[in-house]
Amino acid sequence: MFNFIYTFSVRRRGSNIGLNLLIILFLNFSAYSQGSHSTSTNINYSEKLKTVYIEELTWPELNAKINKGFTTVIVPTGGTEQGGPYLALGKHNFIIKKTGQQIAFNVGHVLVAPLIAYVPEGEFAQPSGNLLYPGTLGVSNETFSKVLIDISVSLYLSGFKCIAFLGDHSQSIEIQSLVAKSLNEQWKSIGVRVINLDSYNDVTLEDSVLIKAKIDPKDWGQHAGIADTSELIAVRPNAVRRQLLNQKSLSGFKDGGASGRAELSTSSMGSKMLELRQAAAAEQLKSFLLETSH
Repeated sequence: MFNFIYTFSVRRRGSNIGLNLLIILFLNFSAYSQGSHSTSTNINYSEKLKTVYIEELTWPELNAKINKGFTTVIVPTGGTEQGGPYLALGKHNFIIKKTGQQIAFNVGHVLVAPLIAYVPEGEFAQPSGNLLYPGTLGVSNETFSKVLIDISVSLYLSGFKCIAFLGDHSQSIEIQSLVAKSLNEQWKSIGVRVINLDSYNDVTLEDSVLIKAKIDPKDWGQHAGIADTSELIAVRPNAVRRQLLNQKSLSGFKDGGASGRAELSTSSMGSKMLELRQAAAAEQLKSFLLETSH
């Protein structure tokens, strides 16, 4: 029995929050290295299975895909939060599951893990922002970091060699990058690579579409603005309450939880934004796989 022990430490810039996690793995490396993930069967499980979502596979089907070279996996992180009076609470989850799938197709030999639907939403001790609205479900920075680490360890144990975090919620991105950096430092000796696909979160990609559409920047909005709304219309139109796109306030609340002129949103703009974001993330992942393959 081999004891693999490392300490994980994260400290966010501009924050007093320190994340110090001790991870202890007890792995039987001799048994593991002798082919626990190259189990042969008399059934060809993977030939006709086109899905990239590992949750839709049985374990022998997943094992067969890994043995055929599907050793890279995307871990999508979404978020369950208010999106004004007109966007369903699962906006981030609906979008990131779809874009994760498309990135996997674009890169090739990539699978997608079940999405993480709960992400940091702010401090519980002094709730503000999205936490002031019903339906926003947050976790602490430390909890989110631990989940990313535990999922990464589980994926490594399944046989994956490259783990790519992909987030649709802005508050998740820095933590994902810090976790990826720390895991890479700790896991050099075992040949597992971790990356946060932060090119997906380049706001200039969405801005370029709005500029081309000649929409006044003062109308763009931020949370639940034109970009958010257009992307959700493109991915899941029935999750947008179009009859409420002009509603800016609700009785009993300071505001409706949204900004910008969402009524200007269109499916075509959303599709173009997501195409650009998916292409950027796919290119980043391809480059990472090429750089780390030597």
